[in-house]
Amino acid sequence: MKSPRKQKVRHYREVQSKHTKIAKGHQGVLPAIFMMHYFALYSSAKRLWKTPASSAMTILVIAIALSLAGGLYVALKNSQQVFNDAQMGRQISLFLYEHVKDEEAMLLAGKLKNKAQVAKVIYISKQQALDEFQAHSGFGNALDALTHNPFPQVIQVYPATEINKNNTFEELLKTLESNSLVEFAQMDMQWVSRLQAMMQIARNFIHALTVLLIIAVILITGNSIRLELQTRRDEIMIEKLVGASNAYIYRPFLYTGFWYGSLAGILAWVIITGIVLLLESPVEQLLALYHSEYQLRFMSLDETLLFIILSALLGVLGAFIAANQQIKNLTNN
Repeated sequence: MKSPRKQKVRHYREVQSKHTKIAKGHQGVLPAIFMMHYFALYSSAKRLWKTPASSAMTILVIAIALSLAGGLYVALKNSQQVFNDAQMGRQISLFLYEHVKDEEAMLLAGKLKNKAQVAKVIYISKQQALDEFQAHSGFGNALDALTHNPFPQVIQVYPATEINKNNTFEELLKTLESNSLVEFAQMDMQWVSRLQAMMQIARNFIHALTVLLIIAVILITGNSIRLELQTRRDEIMIEKLVGASNAYIYRPFLYTGFWYGSLAGILAWVIITGIVLLLESPVEQLLALYHSEYQLRFMSLDETLLFIILSALLGVLGAFIAANQQIKNLTNN
């Protein structure tokens, strides 16, 4: 009577021979290498399906880590857009000399509008400034007693959003102030510096946390593959005895990591989208109080595909690291 070990060896030889014959039989239609990968992909999916509880838990844990990383990316993306919109609200006020005529001021405003560094220009004449002050200050009757209009002509310059550095702001400010018609220019730089500093801190924090979450995904996937390798130790040893190559042994585990990563990536995208949908209405209501019509942005189609692909690659990487280490240990012992 044959021993169980010999029976297993014979069984794996038959399976390996069967796969080889099937792959060769399809060479006219599909390359043999494609069929080998197909068998590994199918067998790894079948193994996950046989253990739904443990597989679902692993995928869910990976999905939570990925959703945190993806959620931080979406949050940074929306924050950056709000920051750019806030920068649009900054302005440089050019106060012109009293002797400057309206025609000269309007000509200067037109020239400034054509500059690449300028997004928008608004000219406020003396009369417009006086009318606005009378309408909103409540001192309309007192101003009627004035013999002349005390308000200067002002050109409000809104820099383009592409200008993101303080030194660029200052250079533009000095350039505008050097004009012969401008008495002095004024711009509040402090709030821009504070906002930029806060955004930089947020970016660095999110990048660091994302790296940690990526490492967590690799470790979770690697640990799951390591446990599977331990349960299939005898199978791997027999495969080595019948002459299976390392690529043949590695392949199903790498595809298991692929399934973990890709399915977790899809689930993470669903979680992120759901959270954004929950926050969309209250955030828009809050921004409406600040007279902003900004709408929360979701992941685009390209970003979604890239996110899922990267998730799958992380799963494969974690599986490869675990499989490489464990299989070396098993074969050396």
